[in-house]
Amino acid sequence: MSQIDDSTRDMLCDKIAAGLASGAMREDIIDDIMDSDVFSEKRAALIADHEVAMADGAGAQTGRDEAIKAGVKLKKVWVCDDDPCPICEENQDAGAIDNDDVLPSGDMAELAHVNCECHTESVVENDEHEDDDDN
Repeated sequence: MSQIDDSTRDMLCDKIAAGLASGAMREDIIDDIMDSDVFSEKRAALIADHEVAMADGAGAQTGRDEAIKAGVKLKKVWVCDDDPCPICEENQDAGAIDNDDVLPSGDMAELAHVNCECHTESVVENDEHEDDDDN
């Protein structure tokens, strides 16, 4: 089953959102998805891992937005896992970019693809015009 119909997508969204809202552990979200009898354990784990990582990335993006609004000078960087693909390497090679900029992959934050284990991190910008004449 390569395509998920709208009712199945809605069911997954509800189960994942409920799990995240309640602070459920990964295994509990997987079990809840498997209770639908639509997905194998492997597929349920893939879906849960992917969606939770996407939610983490969106949360980090929002957190950076709020910090920037509060006056913190932040940028974001892509951090690759131990065995990155070319898409993720290109994201990492972009270095520190503005939080509202899109990564080379076209994403704002993790994930860049299915089975991606990379993530974004916040970096604080240095003040480049510090006053050295404090004597």
